Amino acid sequence: MAKITRYDQRSSSSGSSSSFRSSNGDRETTQKKVASSRRKVKTGCRTCKIRRVKCDEGRPSCNRCFSTGRTCDGYGIFGGGGKPTSGDFMMSKKRSAVGVGYSPKNTPEFWSVSSTTEEKSYFEWFRLQTSKKVPGIFASSFWDQLILQATANDPAVLHAVLALSSIQKREVFFGKDSRDVQVNLLDSQESFMLRQYTKAIAKLQPHFSTKDRSSIRIALVTCVVFICLEYLQGHYRTAQTHFKNGLKLLNEIKVTDLIDQCILEEFTKLNVQVELLRLGYRHSCSVVQSTGTQLSQGTFHSTREARQNMDQILDQIFRLTEEVRKQGLENSPTPSTDQVDRQTLILTRLSGWLHTFHASKTKLQTPTLAHDKLMQAQVTMRDNFAYRVLRIWYVFATVMTSVAIWPGCEVKFDDHTSDFVSIIAQMIDLRAIVPATQKALYDTGNETTHSIFHIGLMPALYYTAIKCRVHRIRLQAVRLLEATSHREGLWDAKVFACAARKVMEVEERGFYADFADFDDFSIFEVPEQKDLDTPTLPDTYRVHEVEVVLPDSSTEGLQLVCRRRRDDGGWDTLNSKFDLTNHVWQDNYGWTDAS
Repeated sequence: MAKITRYDQRSSSSGSSSSFRSSNGDRETTQKKVASSRRKVKTGCRTCKIRRVKCDEGRPSCNRCFSTGRTCDGYGIFGGGGKPTSGDFMMSKKRSAVGVGYSPKNTPEFWSVSSTTEEKSYFEWFRLQTSKKVPGIFASSFWDQLILQATANDPAVLHAVLALSSIQKREVFFGKDSRDVQVNLLDSQESFMLRQYTKAIAKLQPHFSTKDRSSIRIALVTCVVFICLEYLQGHYRTAQTHFKNGLKLLNEIKVTDLIDQCILEEFTKLNVQVELLRLGYRHSCSVVQSTGTQLSQGTFHSTREARQNMDQILDQIFRLTEEVRKQGLENSPTPSTDQVDRQTLILTRLSGWLHTFHASKTKLQTPTLAHDKLMQAQVTMRDNFAYRVLRIWYVFATVMTSVAIWPGCEVKFDDHTSDFVSIIAQMIDLRAIVPATQKALYDTGNETTHSIFHIGLMPALYYTAIKCRVHRIRLQAVRLLEATSHREGLWDAKVFACAARKVMEVEERGFYADFADFDDFSIFEVPEQKDLDTPTLPDTYRVHEVEVVLPDSSTEGLQLVCRRRRDDGGWDTLNSKFDLTNHVWQDNYGWTDAS
């Protein structure tokens, strides 16, 4: 049966029109005329919609309005018309700060964004499930409001959203390994996803030709949805290709209002994901525009604002680390005065962030009243959880900054044992409230997906597992990762638990064989001093430049590359591959000379 969407009403099959047939011929004709009339005004500028006439959708103002002397009211959040695009579409700063989504009256009606039952169903799923779950624990204007308004204004965004909804719904009911079950049903969902993905790409082509501000916005919003979609499918390299292309496009415009700011914020958060993954080895940092957010003084008004400030500090950490690593590990360079000064400045900013964070505790854990008691409870639960996550980020960021100017000196991490214990202890506390938080935020009577789009806890846990050389602490971090089932963007717990355990085994090489009793503990027990009294892992055992190469499908396998310094000062490289299907590591060539 042919599909008829609101964006292509030129023809329909007899099967599609059969639902309108009636034994009364006049009634059938009338119904068709009404349906045809309605279809004509579903897209176009606001003025033509109100007048119920067909719009030619010209930019910046439609020709129909221009030729009749009327003021064209444009195409919603993506500009056009006689009215300037501004941040008026956004929530007020007060509402945006606490992340209270959109109100039902602002939600697009289904018949204005989709004309098939299947599309309507998936859009409803996106509105009620995907858009709430995917952003994670931090409030997001992009997912709370912008994306829904974008679907009502452009078909490329709509079709991308429907494709994402299909993938996310499949994961909810069948899990991340859904391809192994219900083949017929999954084939149907896969087919729907591919059709929508293809339509979204096709609808984007005119925007790539136009390349005005509204077209670039549409492309960027769609790009974010594509990245999320590919992450959910485990197509990490494809997602990174979308991300790089999106960054290039983003750098072609200057952020001027809240719409641009909202889009830029999403790319900034995505960049943090990528840079945390690449933190362990030499690489070039991605160039992302500054969000323009000033480091707050006094208090944070929301956990979102605290997160935005932390993201800025993290970017400074990434760039300092990149600059120092460019000098190479071979020379074990002594930090320059400038590098030490920059490190000191970042540590000072982190200290200021923590002071502001503590001063804001009451405000962050008691957000502004929402629409109703249920929503207020959800907002409070989300902000309480986000508050705890941010405390872990502070400790994580402090360790990263402290070692940033010593890239070839792994023993520097030994100075941060107490910080790693703090991360473990806070992780344990958080795990205790995860079930209640998930139920309050996402419980709709169904299983919820194990995936969110933005990072929360996984990078800090992985970092602890590969950089803390106290056996009990790192083993507990590995086990906590292994006990985690969800995915945070490109951070899949299953993948990074494998990588972390491999690094631990490669480094320790049986060094703690006589301390097997130390391995008998509950992952919910905070390490005590007696648990830490094991010999220090020698520097010659430790690996450097740990790089995890993510697969683009479940059949490719995970690749791990690391380096180790030899006694003669040279370097060896280990290149290992993990079969995600059979759960086996393959070290094809062992350690090879990398000098």
